[in-house]
Amino acid sequence: MRVAIDGRAIMEVPDGIGRYSHCMVEHLSKLDTRNEYTVFVQRLHFSFPESSNFREVILPYHYVNPYTILSFHRDLQKAGAELLFAPFFYSPLFFKGPTVLTVHDLMWVLHPHLMGRSHTLTDQVKRLAHKIFVPRSMMNARELLSVSQATTQELSEHFPHLASKVTTVLLGMDHMARAGYVVPQEDREPYILFTGSSKPYKNMDGAIRCFDLLTQRPQFKDWRLKIPGRVDSFRGHIQQLVQGLASRDRIELLGPTPEDTLARLYQHASLLLFPSRMEGFGIPVLEAMHYGTPVVTSNRSSLPEVAGGCACLVDPDDVPAMVHACAALLADLPRRKELSALGMARAASFHWEGTARATLKVLDRACDGRLGVPSDR
Repeated sequence: MRVAIDGRAIMEVPDGIGRYSHCMVEHLSKLDTRNEYTVFVQRLHFSFPESSNFREVILPYHYVNPYTILSFHRDLQKAGAELLFAPFFYSPLFFKGPTVLTVHDLMWVLHPHLMGRSHTLTDQVKRLAHKIFVPRSMMNARELLSVSQATTQELSEHFPHLASKVTTVLLGMDHMARAGYVVPQEDREPYILFTGSSKPYKNMDGAIRCFDLLTQRPQFKDWRLKIPGRVDSFRGHIQQLVQGLASRDRIELLGPTPEDTLARLYQHASLLLFPSRMEGFGIPVLEAMHYGTPVVTSNRSSLPEVAGGCACLVDPDDVPAMVHACAALLADLPRRKELSALGMARAASFHWEGTARATLKVLDRACDGRLGVPSDR
């Protein structure tokens, strides 16, 4: 059978959806050597051998583009696709075959103001497009994948007529290199790590304000806040905020960061501060735990579920409470050691191979078993 995967979210410096898309292609290519797969990408990433049943086709359009909705079906038809796996919210309206669509969150329903700036035309159009085309894509899909129980619950509440289509498949974590040596908590460097974009829902501004207040305490006056991640259209606001703070010289906006550098940042950080206001899953929480780094994260959406009792939870809009949680954890070495051990065990239970196996089972169901790949293979 011929399967198409929309892999255009895959980037050199991936966000959560890009990471998910990349890991799905990587692991599906190991699990299914029987069926033919065409992976649509904006640039080549995998370099599959000629003997592989996977191939890449360049489609130079961003996945959030009218082309996806209105014209992508022509490329699928040209590729002879009989089944489409769309690891993002959008799928083409006119594709005749079954589609499996991944729904990462319902931010566009619950908190549309967190998607962007209300005064810009681009962000207004994006919110409107989500409101119109995501429900249509979900309705057209044969099966829906949800990346957390939190998202599944939101789907059941707001789209109960689609509940029978939804399968929860949790994401993996083992894309990060194994740490040969876990840096002891007492030897960690005096910095806090924040990972993520500058988009409003990530709450980078809240993390920065928290750090600024924290450094007003004498024991933290020389600490640093390190923020890796690619630059986006919201970064100007963040830079302006930083310039107005007393701690501006200790806030490092690192920009795009290679994966080995990101791993070192996790390994040596005293804690990860990840106070996101909305997450479908929250991979950075598990990445930090993987390296034994204690985590302070949000008490909203999927983050308590992913943290699994192995992190400190805070209200992301209560900056003083965030400061208190960080200060208390940094001053409590036994608690940091406890969270480090609990977090590493927690992260070790999330495997991309398991995510791919469960996804393959849903793909097989969507085409009435024609993939012919046993789910326990």
